[in-house]
Amino acid sequence: MSKLAILTLTLVALAVLLGGAGLAVAYFDTKTIQGVVLNDAGAPIPQAAVTLAGRSTFSDARGYFEIQFPRGAYELRAFADGYQDAAQTLDADDFFAQNFSARLALEPKQFRARIVDANDKPIANATIQFDDTTLQTDAQGEFTARNLKSGTKIQISAPGYRAVTANVQANGDGKQIVVIPLAPSELRVTVVDATNDKPLPGVRVSVNGATVNTDANGSAILLGLTEGAPLSAQAPGYAAAAAQVGAETALTLKMQPTVLDGRLIDGATRQPIANARLILNGALASTDAQGNFHLDDFSKVQRLIVKKPGYALGAFELKQGGKQDFALTPFQAKGIHLYYGIKRADAERVLDQFKNTEMNAVVFDVKEDPGYILWDSQTALAKQIGAYTPREFTAQAQVEMCRAYKLYCIARVTVFKDVLLAKNRPDLALHDANGNLLYENAAYWTDPGESAVQEYHIGLAQELAAMGFDEIQFDYIRYPGTRNVNVNEFGDRDDRVNTIANFLQRTNEALAPTNAFFSGDVFGLTTATTDEQGIGQVWEDIAPHFDYISPMMYPSTWRYAVDLWGAAFGIKNCSDSYACPYDIMRYGTLKAQARTTNQWTLVRPWLQAYQMPLASMLAQAQGSDDASSAGYLFWNNQGIYPDGLFQ
Repeated sequence: MSKLAILTLTLVALAVLLGGAGLAVAYFDTKTIQGVVLNDAGAPIPQAAVTLAGRSTFSDARGYFEIQFPRGAYELRAFADGYQDAAQTLDADDFFAQNFSARLALEPKQFRARIVDANDKPIANATIQFDDTTLQTDAQGEFTARNLKSGTKIQISAPGYRAVTANVQANGDGKQIVVIPLAPSELRVTVVDATNDKPLPGVRVSVNGATVNTDANGSAILLGLTEGAPLSAQAPGYAAAAAQVGAETALTLKMQPTVLDGRLIDGATRQPIANARLILNGALASTDAQGNFHLDDFSKVQRLIVKKPGYALGAFELKQGGKQDFALTPFQAKGIHLYYGIKRADAERVLDQFKNTEMNAVVFDVKEDPGYILWDSQTALAKQIGAYTPREFTAQAQVEMCRAYKLYCIARVTVFKDVLLAKNRPDLALHDANGNLLYENAAYWTDPGESAVQEYHIGLAQELAAMGFDEIQFDYIRYPGTRNVNVNEFGDRDDRVNTIANFLQRTNEALAPTNAFFSGDVFGLTTATTDEQGIGQVWEDIAPHFDYISPMMYPSTWRYAVDLWGAAFGIKNCSDSYACPYDIMRYGTLKAQARTTNQWTLVRPWLQAYQMPLASMLAQAQGSDDASSAGYLFWNNQGIYPDGLFQ
């Protein structure tokens, strides 16, 4: 063997000896400690943090832990929420000692507190509650809670004091005393009117079964409250107000008045509107001479509807009580008439003709003298006589068209001149002197005095109102102008006048709670004479039952009757009504207004739109305007109107 090989073997043997010695040293320098963490009752504490020599672990469900650490002297520490820290000194410097054991007992943390009042005086017998535990303070106002985890919420209450909630930050040894003050459970409640912030005296304020009334300043003092307690206030004329007691010592409650003191005003002039009709859930009321009205509880009224001739229908959502103004928009209808059975396309053509002009209304014939109607009426008599025949352009479609064109929609109903009803129910018809059905003015007539005839037309009017028409207009509300009659059916003058007036009154009463206005067409002659002419129409007897009354003072109907319109209207130097259409309409309207004394009904004349030039048509309109009418309606039974009729 060479010297080099011998040297190599020697070096290898020496390395083996030295490596083994190093492993041995490393083995004896690593120690192991095993132990348990227990509470003061000897029960294991899981998830306790254990630290030693910069190393840490957590105890398991049995409280057991194990840590490997280097040889030396250390402090073994254990921590657990709700417990005081524990520590032991561990001497592990012995080279040959390998395994160690420890038993760490943790004392519960203690939270100690004193409950005092605002003057720092202790409050005995205060109740402390947390988790499932209830404690009470001693004579010194103190209590001690054991095993309390940091962040635990405790509820503290005492009679005469406001309850509080505190979050615990336990320091462990119970030597430090936390002072917790309780505020007096006195709460000053001030109650005010929500609309003007004025204090409300005499309000009943209730909490925890106790009740107190507010003083002259709207205030009340409440004692013995607990945080979160519901508090309420009640007073006549106001909606109940409610709140929850919080940490504050003063609270303001705002009460919404249920009493509403309203005033109806003209939207243009801001002047009060007297004697307007109010519709309150179907019930009727009215404004006084100053436009005022009063509701004891506005919350019981779903919607306030207001009707007053000369104004658009008012519809108001009531959201609060107190004093309020409600404005109506002045309205004058300026419109045209479209005949019964007109096709949709033809109606659209006429309405398009006057689009973007002052025209704001249209009159649709929904029942003409043949007796047929444009909607499927549910009245028994309509069903019996087959009054409805399906058509492409129904009454409902006419309402929709009005809405699309933003027009005031009037449904014209021919009443007593009804061929269909008279022929199907001759017992409800008028008869001539020979007992035959009365045929006059190219039609058969029903008997205005028959209650079934009246009820039929009142029912139709109500259906049209419910359908959405803005106004229901009755025409042929009269007896036929003939003397060949059954005298028992016609009666005398007073019978006829009373029959027509009573029917119109009943119709007015039926339509009053609806959203529709009620109007009537009358002979132009009715404005000029007090004679009922055998038809039962006397202006003073019928006008009060309408919202609008429309005399048909067409120049064509009494062209040369100077002794009538000349004398009655005060028109001079005119012998042909076609020569003075302005005067006919102006002075005729003024005469009608002078005879209308009920402070409600407004005059809105029909104007002739046939057999005369445009200039004469416009002269009528100017005469109506100059008489301060409630607007006007142009009549053409073919629905043909010249351009330029409206500006």
